[in-house]
Amino acid sequence: MQELRTELGITVGAASKLVDRLESDGLVVRTAHPHDRRSSLVTLTAPGSALARYVRDARVVIRS
Repeated sequence: MQELRTELGITVGAASKLVDRLESDGLVVRTAHPHDRRSSLVTLTAPGSALARYVRDARVVIRS
């Protein structure tokens, strides 16, 4: 969450709400961090990866 918050320039609360929505839409999954019980890992699902590729490709087209 901290990395996501920093990358997007949003608060921890906003990052948490964003991940909640992405998780409910099936785009990410949260798993427990293997070495830090206070942390969780956020991973893209297959549909989330497909959407990320689509957005990345669309940005390339828009910029060119």
